[in-house]
Amino acid sequence: MTRIVCTLAALLLIAGGCRSTRPTPTGTSTTNADRRAVWTALVRHAYVGDAADIVVLDPQLADFGNDDMLGDRPAGAPADAWRAFRRVQGRTGRLPRDLAPGLPVAWFTDADWTALPDSGSIEGKWVAFHERFPNSTGHIQLGPIGFSRDGETAVLMGMRGYGSLSMSLDIFVLRKSPEGWRVIETHNAAMA
Repeated sequence: MTRIVCTLAALLLIAGGCRSTRPTPTGTSTTNADRRAVWTALVRHAYVGDAADIVVLDPQLADFGNDDMLGDRPAGAPADAWRAFRRVQGRTGRLPRDLAPGLPVAWFTDADWTALPDSGSIEGKWVAFHERFPNSTGHIQLGPIGFSRDGETAVLMGMRGYGSLSMSLDIFVLRKSPEGWRVIETHNAAMA
């Protein structure tokens, strides 16, 4: 699956690989619960559709490219959150297994993608993917999160692939409220 994403990214002139070997730092000021809550809120907001009955997530954090494709800081992102977001690009890690976006989660790895029959084409892989997950919103990859110093704003990237030439890569800004995290801004970084 990652190879597909990388191919799409290359088509869109996004430099860099889709995985990195830079380790995630320990001792960050945010908690695992904060990160879990942000990823959950993002999936609920951006990737849970009316017709979907399952969310298909890559458990590995994705590296979506380099600084050139990040663009300008979104208006809703404080400067410190944007700097933190840029710093965490390329960090490795895994999504927590207990994400609860409101629908069942199917974890779908690179090995799962490779194991799909392909009928000799990339489109064949997508046909097999949709046969396996007929009511999903596609394959979703999430990146690491950059938090503002006060822990009230989060910035991250997410991508949804749905077919050989159907994907969307977005930058999301989320803000913490008494009701939980909510998406306040979305910027499309790439689309195919």
